[in-house]
Amino acid sequence: MQAIVIPLPATGCEHYCGRGCLLRATMDPCLHEQWRCAVVREWERAFDEYLDQVDQFDIQAETATRIWCRRLARLVRASACGERKPGGDSAVSCQNLYYGLCLLRLPKCEGRCENFKG
Repeated sequence: MQAIVIPLPATGCEHYCGRGCLLRATMDPCLHEQWRCAVVREWERAFDEYLDQVDQFDIQAETATRIWCRRLARLVRASACGERKPGGDSAVSCQNLYYGLCLLRLPKCEGRCENFKG
C-alpha cells in the first residue's frame, strides 16, 4: 500500500506570514525585489529626488518637512496599488506591508516543509 502525503497548513511556522513564506525574503531581501511593495519603492524614489532638491536649493529643515508632508499626502492619494489596505498609525501604513515587503507578493506557502520552525 502506498502512503499518501498531504501537506499540512503551515500557520504554526515562524516563517509563515499572511499567506506566504518569509524565509527566503528575510534571508536576503535585496535579491527579491519583486516581493517589495511597488508603492513604497515609488515613494522612496520620490523622497530621494526630494532630498536632492532640498540640498540643491538649501531649504531649511522645517520648510522641507512641511513641503514633504504635502507631497507625501498627494503620493498616498495617488497610490497605484489596487491591493493597498490602509491601516496602522501612519499615512504609509498598509495591512499587506511587512518591512517593505508586500505580503501578497510572497511565494505561497504550500504546507509544512523542511524549513518548518514552530
